[in-house]
Amino acid sequence: MNKMFIAGISALSLLVASPVLAQSYVGGSVGSTFTGDTNVSGVLGTEVLPNVRGEVEVSRDFNHATQAGVNVALDVPTLGFHGLVPYVQTGVGENFADKGVNSFDYNVGAGVRYNVAPNWVAGLGYRYVSSNDKAVNSNDVRVTLVRTF
Repeated sequence: MNKMFIAGISALSLLVASPVLAQSYVGGSVGSTFTGDTNVSGVLGTEVLPNVRGEVEVSRDFNHATQAGVNVALDVPTLGFHGLVPYVQTGVGENFADKGVNSFDYNVGAGVRYNVAPNWVAGLGYRYVSSNDKAVNSNDVRVTLVRTF
């Protein structure tokens, strides 16, 4: 739990210290694992460098646990096609299992984002999530919608 607290404080520091003109956002996603588990998440993020985003995320896998963590994503707009912006991301966090056994999680993923309207971005992504004790080991496909400001 102390690791998660330190990671959360570090992420919030990035959000506060980022330039005023940086694009910040709030949003959510819904997804499914390859085994059919459903998950939902909420995210608060900001652009910390050009094309680099920092996020604080809380997600819930309805059959297993709640996860909280921080992510870093790299947008690659030069590879975009007709407004699609690919990205890669990684993150760390804490898994709060329903069974009462908490664990350290890490994730890696990739996807695409698209500006569907002014200040609205939709996305489709894949993420692999695992934990240090292998209690969590999932492949997620997610649909996201975020509001930028």
